[in-house]
Formats: sequence, C-alpha cells, structure tokens
Amino acid sequence: MKKLALIAAILSANVLANDWDNPNVPFDTKANLHKTVKVTWIPVDNISKVCADEGRKRLKDFANRNWVPVSEACSFWLGTECTIYTKKKPTMHDIGHELRHCFQHSWH
Repeated sequence: MKKLALIAAILSANVLANDWDNPNVPFDTKANLHKTVKVTWIPVDNISKVCADEGRKRLKDFANRNWVPVSEACSFWLGTECTIYTKKKPTMHDIGHELRHCFQHSWH
C-alpha cells in the first residue's frame, strides 16, 4: 500500500510540475511585458527545421543552448514585434502557447 501511495504522489507532483504547459490552467497576465504586440504568423512545412534555422539566425547564444528540435511551433520576438512559426495544421494550444511568448517572452 505504501508503494501505491508513493507512486500516486510522484504522479501527482509530475502533473502539477507540468501545469505551466496545460492549456486549461489559468495564468497571471501581470507578467505581460507589452499591451500591444505586432504578430506575424507563418505556417511552414518543416517546423523543426524552420525553428532551428531561425533560432541560429536570431539568437547569438543559440549554439550554446541545448536546443531540442520542436515539432509543434516556435516564436521569436524583438520588442513589440513577434513572429510565430507553426506547422500548417496547428492546434489552438500551439498558437496560444506561442502567443503567450509574444507577450511574456521566456515565460517557462
């Protein structure tokens, strides 16, 4: 019984730790850096390649990062301008996650 309780506690902690990316969990908008952002949304065929290529072009320390190739979407911002790249058939979560980056930058 103790093992079952321990497993349940670990699973619960893991779910809570991952709430930052749960599309149904409310978040505080006080962290917004801007009230208005110009957003450009570009759907692409090979999202992993585009995100990696854009990262290398835009981020000086990109080569030093532990970049995990993405398969869903990415965003890049400079001041109040933000570009979102998605696959050609994104989910609402893909768009919402990246749009939050446009307003809160590195929020996770």
